[in-house]
Amino acid sequence: MIDSNVEKESEFSQDKVVDMLLSSTSEKTLDSESMILETQKRVWGALKKGYQYSGIVDESDQYLRKNVFSKLDLVVLYVDLVGSTTMALEMPEEKIAIIISSFAQEMAAVIRQFEGYVLKFVGDAVIGYFDAQNNGLLASDNAVNCAKSMISVIQKGINPILNQYDYPDLMVKIGVDFGK
Repeated sequence: MIDSNVEKESEFSQDKVVDMLLSSTSEKTLDSESMILETQKRVWGALKKGYQYSGIVDESDQYLRKNVFSKLDLVVLYVDLVGSTTMALEMPEEKIAIIISSFAQEMAAVIRQFEGYVLKFVGDAVIGYFDAQNNGLLASDNAVNCAKSMISVIQKGINPILNQYDYPDLMVKIGVDFGK
């Protein structure tokens, strides 16, 4: 009985190592073209039809509560909308609210696609983090690839839809940091 439990545990550990090395995850990762098309559908729906984004269903709160008294290695990503104050002065407030909400929700979706957690929304910025406890290099790669995808989603997904309504292009600043 003990030998079979040890064998099962050993097989499980080997599977986890293989999954980690192959960057295999249980979540389906979208290719960038699909991600951009989905973004365009949602942003177009928000601007044209008043599409409401659903609330963030994120495991961040659960993860943080579980580790509240722990020092963790994390990669933190901060994405901030550039020029939102000027946009707010030049555009109707209901449109700027839709644009900022769409931006924040789309950035949160990209964070989740790269196995990150959304910490919070701060005005026109989104703060996310990536667990680096088991593999700091993988978490760092995920954060950098997430940042690259954010730029792509904005340039190829959000901005073309905004341009159809004669709204200005969105631009962002993104910062990434690693630490405890």
